[in-house]
Amino acid sequence: MSVISSNKAEKIAQDILSLNDKKMTILSVSIRDWSGNSLAVKSTEAFRQLFRANRLVESKYSGSLAVAALGVVNEVKDIFGEAQAIITLHKDCKLMLLPIPSYRVLIGLVFERLAVVEDYSLANKIERIVVETVESQS
Repeated sequence: MSVISSNKAEKIAQDILSLNDKKMTILSVSIRDWSGNSLAVKSTEAFRQLFRANRLVESKYSGSLAVAALGVVNEVKDIFGEAQAIITLHKDCKLMLLPIPSYRVLIGLVFERLAVVEDYSLANKIERIVVETVESQS
């Protein structure tokens, strides 16, 4: 198991934000270690204007909530397998928590409400970004 440094996490977050296209707009990316500690946070101006969520970005609660959500979902992993992603729908956005156990990180994403994110391709692209970044800078 590999641990990702803050510098690598910053690059990963920026690369993830660059995935935006017509079907999907990522508004914010948060990368946290397995304990919920923040490694990197990147967001768009649209995110900052829409949600005024700067107080949540650096809060200890967003990390502990991510870890808690993963814990709840993992209650059924014996039946359904390990969670690939946790997606929640909100009034003005979608949230996705993407665990990447091999690198001991949790990637939190905020999307526009109408973004199409419910398939494996996005998770696979993000996992490739993580692997390529970690391996290229080792």
